[in-house]
Amino acid sequence: MKWQIINKAQEYKIKVNKNEAIGVVMPINKGGQYRVIVDLLGQGARALILGIIIGKGKDMIDLTTETRHVVGNTHAETMIHGVNQDESMTEIRGMIRIDKKADQVTDFLTEKVLLLSDRARATAVPSLEIKAHEVRASHAATVAKLDEEQIYYLMSRGLSRQQSEELMVQGFLQTVVNKIEDDKIRNQICLMLKQ
Repeated sequence: MKWQIINKAQEYKIKVNKNEAIGVVMPINKGGQYRVIVDLLGQGARALILGIIIGKGKDMIDLTTETRHVVGNTHAETMIHGVNQDESMTEIRGMIRIDKKADQVTDFLTEKVLLLSDRARATAVPSLEIKAHEVRASHAATVAKLDEEQIYYLMSRGLSRQQSEELMVQGFLQTVVNKIEDDKIRNQICLMLKQ
């Protein structure tokens, strides 16, 4: 699988040809508009789109992802996890498009955001547009605060509240990081998360 990093606020168009596999990592820690369109153009094409969003201060982050299956026998997965602190705002819109002749397609879209402040905001809007008949496509989205019961459990094991929250956020983001198969890119993302 070929990997690339997208971390600038702009529009990216990625084409995946027959039997090609592309991995895209989006470490977003600055405000701006990000748009990623992945076209799966040949049978056997595969794409893995991973997003890690960290909103701070008054950041306004707007992320749009779209996977377009033009032919059948293609696979894609988009997984975006974000955390919003302070007064930051994140808006995520993900779209899966499957053309009429694109049977035997699988695609999964996940958008999850944790709010770490009462003033932080997030919106997650996943969408499907399916014109083919024999496909497996699904989406999920959540925007939530940290679970108080989980924090209580960690604190009962001797951690402070801050340590408990940091551990939960780290585990939440690490779910995405663990999907990065390229060691160099994975280490680069881990360094970014520690800042």
